[in-house]
Amino acid sequence: MFVVALFAAARISIGTMEMKTYPFSDPDPVPCTERNIYPYCRFDGSTWESRAQPWKTVTLENDRIKVVVTPEVGGK
Repeated sequence: MFVVALFAAARISIGTMEMKTYPFSDPDPVPCTERNIYPYCRFDGSTWESRAQPWKTVTLENDRIKVVVTPEVGGK
């Protein structure tokens, strides 16, 4: 007989993790007046070189699965 534990103990922890990050390139110095986003600048791309950057993480895990969420990056 196969029995599944429905209420397994879960662990939640908050920490930091270093991830390879490609930061935005310098903003366009001319503000965009075509759309309704003035006075904010537009970023046209990313840099070509990565750097290790620490990000806050929230980890939820039990015996079967581990989920790591990065809230500063939009929860991805």
